[in-house]
Amino acid sequence: MFLLTKSYQDLRKRSNTLFGVDFILGENNLNIYLNQGVLNSILPKVSKNLLMTQLEEQLSKVKGIKTTRRGESLQSKSKNEDKWDRLLANGFDPNRSGDLLIVLESGYLPKSSIDLHHAQGTSHGSGYDYDTHVPCIWYGAGIKSQEVLESTNITDIAPTLREILNLPKTGQMTGKPIDAILNH
Repeated sequence: MFLLTKSYQDLRKRSNTLFGVDFILGENNLNIYLNQGVLNSILPKVSKNLLMTQLEEQLSKVKGIKTTRRGESLQSKSKNEDKWDRLLANGFDPNRSGDLLIVLESGYLPKSSIDLHHAQGTSHGSGYDYDTHVPCIWYGAGIKSQEVLESTNITDIAPTLREILNLPKTGQMTGKPIDAILNH
């Protein structure tokens, strides 16, 4: 379990101590949002880079936080970056995502202080194998009995079904058929 409330309160205190103002607008789903109006009102006296560095340093001291990523840097990440950059960049929306994103250590869950079942369950939202590895069972005529252990993406399901059902190709599918299922 990971209790977020105190960590965000500490960020607000740090911001006030260092800069005389609270830049934190809010947090949601491991995203920290900065108050752009407050930030813009004091630029260039305080650089955004300095502020972000201070927030990252504060969060790096919190048990249960693995790393952070800046939202603006995720917009330009290529597929050659590390695992966390790729995962966060794939889900990043510049209009909805935070200015600073948090990745928790393996086994930690984001929970609020008002969660009634704070010691139970899972979030299914991490990038760890225990949250991303999902078994998929294919059954039907022409599909041989086998266990396929290769990694596939959820976007590969629709193209595989399209092939099995012999449906026309559309330009909307981004995945590729799973060859092991199709016996190619």
